[in-house]
Amino acid sequence: MRQGLCDGLSNEVITAVTTGAALSAWAVYLASGTLLVGAVTAFPLLAQGLQVPAAQWVDRWGRRRVAIIGFLVRGLAYLPLVFLPWVGVSLPAQRVTLICSALVSSIAGVLANTAWAAWMGEALPRRVRGRFYGVRYSLAMLGSGVATLCAGLTLDLSKQTIGLGPALSGVALAICVAGCVTTWSLLRQPEVRGAPAKAAAYSWSALIAPLYNPAARRYLVFQALFNAAIGTSGGFVAIHFALNLGLGYRVIAAQTLLGMFCRVATSAFWGRMVDRFGARPVLIASGVGICILPLIQASATPAASWPIWLEAVISGTA
Repeated sequence: MRQGLCDGLSNEVITAVTTGAALSAWAVYLASGTLLVGAVTAFPLLAQGLQVPAAQWVDRWGRRRVAIIGFLVRGLAYLPLVFLPWVGVSLPAQRVTLICSALVSSIAGVLANTAWAAWMGEALPRRVRGRFYGVRYSLAMLGSGVATLCAGLTLDLSKQTIGLGPALSGVALAICVAGCVTTWSLLRQPEVRGAPAKAAAYSWSALIAPLYNPAARRYLVFQALFNAAIGTSGGFVAIHFALNLGLGYRVIAAQTLLGMFCRVATSAFWGRMVDRFGARPVLIASGVGICILPLIQASATPAASWPIWLEAVISGTA
């Protein structure tokens, strides 16, 4: 179980330093527009469409094997970016390299997480699953927050010293190291002994069966609209903070860290609210909070950037 906590911590570092301040720094360094940011942000969401074939591949090749290879590829996909600032290639070629690295990492991440969930579902005793996932989530958020803040400080300091290019090369190297640490941790965890579960039969009829259920259709529509709303602007918030508000990367990282802290601090409260009132009222309350976030973000100006801290508290809480 300790190894499971370790891989959760290192894996979350990858997510932390490929979004937010780090992504906005790459956009500034490559002098790229919103298309690159949108593509890199969209890849993890679009890759979720591979969940069904990923489940088939996990059944065919084994949960442990797919998880280990997937997490390794997820981290090492950013290895070309380590050398990118040091080689004399054109800006368009560098942008394509970043897009390809993000795409490969996103696909590998979906495969790895699908396999890991199936693997741990069999490996963990039922009596400790809740405690394990709770502790793992808290440690992952802690690691993500520390990594985000360190990346922001490094990128800010580099602008007055070594330059943004070498700093981003170091960030990419940290991603690769985190991927290797995750892989090392998973290699120390044994496969589940005993006869493997019988592979499910996949078919298009089974895949579209939920569409015939009214409750399932409403849930799918909600998920589609919710993620569309977040995806429309989520990836551009850090860019807006950096370019339009003139905020430093350390400030962007600290704002992200505050949101993470609020998320961890209020998770138990929302759990009690779900137990007491049910999931529907809690989802409605959360949705109302999220709806006002764009208004708060738009109210921030270079002279008065304090609304971004309110936005972090509400987004982390809701």
